[in-house]
Amino acid sequence: MKKTNPTSGRRGFGTNKNEVNEEARQKTKSLQGTEQTGSDTLVEEALAKFGVVKKRRFSEQAYEELGPYDRLVSRFGATTLRSFESALLMTSSVLVISLVFSGIVLSIDAFLHASFERGTSEDFITATTALVDEATIKIVQPLFTPLILLFFVASISLGILKTLQLTSSKTVYRE
Repeated sequence: MKKTNPTSGRRGFGTNKNEVNEEARQKTKSLQGTEQTGSDTLVEEALAKFGVVKKRRFSEQAYEELGPYDRLVSRFGATTLRSFESALLMTSSVLVISLVFSGIVLSIDAFLHASFERGTSEDFITATTALVDEATIKIVQPLFTPLILLFFVASISLGILKTLQLTSSKTVYRE
């Protein structure tokens, strides 16, 4: 024979579902028409009602004592920051390679314009100059400034992240 829980009014353990729903309806009616500015407290009350205690990773004082990088790690996690760092490194590398390639194309275009005049009798030089000139005007020149700006943003972000890592309380710097 199953045991009866005296608080539930039914066989088995736990609270009566109807009682819980009625309490929730009453709480909702009491909150209607009022501002719910303390939504965190409502969540904490609801969690406490069902026996779930929200555990903080750090006390307020311990959180204030953490360095900026440790705060980032506590908020986002170390693996997320590592993947963000590798993405910044990869982005910076790709942008540097594309900027070097763009510089080479611009240099070739400038050399061809300075060395050979258009309309010379050599068809190869005229065709090469026209091809490089077209690629430079249509592709390289419109992308050059945005690539530089993106490289600056990525490298500055990476520099800030590395500086925060060096200020971490767990970092040991050796030469």
